[in-house]
Amino acid sequence: MTINEYQELALRTANPAMSERDMLINGVMGLCGESGEVIDMVKKHLAQGHDLDRQRMAEELGDVAWYLAETAHVLGFSLEEILQGNIDKLRRRFPAGFDRERSINRLVLRLYRPDYLPAMAKLFYDTVHTVCTADYSEEQLSAWADGHPDSDAWNRSFLAHYTVTAWIGEVLAGFADLDESGSAPYLDRLYVHRDYQKNGVGRALAEAMEEKARKDGASEIIVHASITARPFFEHLGYMTERERQVMRHGICLCNFAMRKKLAKSTGAETP
Repeated sequence: MTINEYQELALRTANPAMSERDMLINGVMGLCGESGEVIDMVKKHLAQGHDLDRQRMAEELGDVAWYLAETAHVLGFSLEEILQGNIDKLRRRFPAGFDRERSINRLVLRLYRPDYLPAMAKLFYDTVHTVCTADYSEEQLSAWADGHPDSDAWNRSFLAHYTVTAWIGEVLAGFADLDESGSAPYLDRLYVHRDYQKNGVGRALAEAMEEKARKDGASEIIVHASITARPFFEHLGYMTERERQVMRHGICLCNFAMRKKLAKSTGAETP
């Protein structure tokens, strides 16, 4: 039996007279109640010397699963989608498996605030001038990031867009912003601190942008990826449409127009 087959069979015993609102209330209250039953058995075992009735505990866990199936259903998700969303979140949090240091100093996504701007500008300059050196000349890098961004223009842009910052402890590890003013959501900027490359930060930011686009009803997302970033986006499922030549301060730089089809939203964690 698959997890979705279980959900279908379990819901055969749901009360058909309940409204969607009542089913939601029943589901979340049932989750709390049945989890409490499991907790109470462990409490009596540890604190009062009762035998641990494993069979009864398994039955109570089955009841937890029933209410999970109901709650997921009323929210419009299959159990497979719920579990896959959880695995995706865990992969972002612990890309190489559990790590004590990452658990203590875990990656946290926060919405943009103007006081983050100086750290974001520094990260942008440092990332361009270290991570992208194999793909662009020094002249191109200086045209791309000259160290003197227009702070007012950047701030207005970040406030107008859906902008997310990534933090590990007190360190800004990356940022990304999504422009939803066009015909398709445009992932405008995504930069990761040079010391946190290939550490799950970029994926977490990209997936936050994609999830926002999905929640707002978009079926696809576009990005103009640098030569350096193109393999990263390809790994995430973006397809290259064409090569572009853009001018920055009179210097020509190459990037790639890329597009990704978006699946149904799984309700993944967003800031």
